[in-house]
Amino acid sequence: MSAFSLSSDRKLAITASETSSKNDFDYLVGNWNIRNRTLKEPLAGSDEWEEFDATQEFRQILVGLGNFDIFHTELGGKPFEGLTVRLFDPKTRLWTIYWADSNAGKLDDGKVGSFNGDEGEFFGREVVAGKDVIVKFHWDKRNPKPRFTAVHSPLMQAERGNGIGTRSFHDGDRLSWPKQNAARSRAAKGSPEADSYVRRVPLARA
Repeated sequence: MSAFSLSSDRKLAITASETSSKNDFDYLVGNWNIRNRTLKEPLAGSDEWEEFDATQEFRQILVGLGNFDIFHTELGGKPFEGLTVRLFDPKTRLWTIYWADSNAGKLDDGKVGSFNGDEGEFFGREVVAGKDVIVKFHWDKRNPKPRFTAVHSPLMQAERGNGIGTRSFHDGDRLSWPKQNAARSRAAKGSPEADSYVRRVPLARA
């Protein structure tokens, strides 16, 4: 996986895995039907989830050094679109993943990381529920239906040196991070320290 740490000035330091490649996202090319599961209140100790379907069109750009997808669904009875742009830096061998949607109308600051074989991890900073957090994207393409999970952990939790830990999906709905040995209890009760807030499972090619 991507090597991740916090520098003395609280910036993310990320190093690519040895197998990182511009071809890491090629498996997503095409059109997909997607099942989504999102946590309604992240970092609030809540375990109430919302599920909905979506479609996605994915294509490559920049002669293979990038790609984008357009995500379509309805939220609250209104049309919603999201745009993901992924760019590969051949010098650092790191991917940066940017997101924009029809609510905000602008790109976020991006999540940076790489794949190690069939699993990828990407990290970034966000403010969620008024808290400065580190966000981790996890991509798993070992299953014929690729899976995307996003989790976040309060910044101070990461700074205390607990590390990232090995991911543990169990039923595929909740990822315990950074304390992997507590995965089973948190999967049942929710975790204010490490919440999985969105999961996308492409069900089938459209």
